[in-house]
Amino acid sequence: MTLYEVNYALNLIVQLMLGVFLFNNLCKSKHGFVVTLGCYYLPFLIIQILSLHYTKLPQSVYSASKMLLTFIILMTFYEASIKRALSILGLFTVLQLICEFPSIGIVKLLGYNIFSNYSSVNGSVYITVGRIYIINLFLVMILAAVYIYSRKHDNDTHRLTDLLMIFVFDVLHMLFLIFYYKVNFKSVTEIDNLVQILFQGILIMLLLVQYHNTRRTRSLIKTEQELRLMKEEKEYNYKYYLLAESKLDDVSGLVGELSEQINSFRERIKISNDPIETDSFMDNIDRKLNSIKIVNFCENKTINAVLTLKLNEDRVKPIRTQIVLKGCDALSEISDYDLCSLVSNLFDNAVNSCLRTAAPDKAFIEIKSDIKNEFFVMRVSNSCEDDESQLTAPKGEGHGYGLKITKDICKRNNGELRLDRKNNVMHTTVFLRTV
Repeated sequence: MTLYEVNYALNLIVQLMLGVFLFNNLCKSKHGFVVTLGCYYLPFLIIQILSLHYTKLPQSVYSASKMLLTFIILMTFYEASIKRALSILGLFTVLQLICEFPSIGIVKLLGYNIFSNYSSVNGSVYITVGRIYIINLFLVMILAAVYIYSRKHDNDTHRLTDLLMIFVFDVLHMLFLIFYYKVNFKSVTEIDNLVQILFQGILIMLLLVQYHNTRRTRSLIKTEQELRLMKEEKEYNYKYYLLAESKLDDVSGLVGELSEQINSFRERIKISNDPIETDSFMDNIDRKLNSIKIVNFCENKTINAVLTLKLNEDRVKPIRTQIVLKGCDALSEISDYDLCSLVSNLFDNAVNSCLRTAAPDKAFIEIKSDIKNEFFVMRVSNSCEDDESQLTAPKGEGHGYGLKITKDICKRNNGELRLDRKNNVMHTTVFLRTV
């Protein structure tokens, strides 16, 4: 193997490393970066070696083989559909082609015209120089592609900063290469190219590792914050559960107290028929009955207690509510705490959505439930704005993770959570297996 071929093999590693970096940012990877790169590079190198030493086949056959290999890698090592894999393959190929001509122009400006005899099997030392520049230009194109894609698919404001850091170092390195080859262009050798390729590869590898570590650190910080907020949300739900249970006990105690007073009054009315005493007694009962309101929406006491508390909140009073619950007696296997958290989060989410509408006084919430195909199904429908997403709606400190907690509850009970918005109505449906 000649030094020219060694340089080409090393240059190819860096080129495919950038390709894997691009794929990882456009698709969800199934394997690690090193594993994917190794499985991509080795067969790619074999195809290239064959193209250099077995020239009976036209170069177009080898080019098609490389594209097929890239497609197989995308389908095997990434969660990508055929259409998605083909679009990424097309992007990867186009970016490579775009970078070749500027690199040829740079080498020509430095003093050597390689355009006329450029080919994949040409052994000129200046062809290697051109391939070194291709890597720098290719990295710039990949950074642009990643930024454009991420801008459409996530709201991460830090990604641009991370990509800009790589871009700055890449541009500085390219300026260094232009200066280096301008000074030494007439005496450049493949040994010089080998040193530059090794330095270039190490620099890009370190930049990508730094990018990955920075992204991972931010992800861990975000996850830690989410866990803290979810913990606070769960603590809030638990306190609400205790409050609901307390209110239910208050109602039970009030019913018992009134029952005793009524029995006592019946005994006393037999002895004395005093209208003033009768009115005073009835006023006392009215005050106690009005002190707390509870409605039996269903057979489950926890759901009744939670909905009673929620409907008595001042912020809910302008909202029109309709509640028709069936099949709640099938929820005996689900803990009271989970039920409280589930109903509380769904109701709060619907109320918050209604209050963000232009006319909260015209907003509505409808809650219905029933048993369907061995599942308890509860559907909450509520008013919402056209551009609103209840999955990402902001809440206060310690709140905002109600739907995530709801998803966890559904998962624990072999169910699922579905959200669907039609026009200005959000439908949130919970499925809980009952058997």
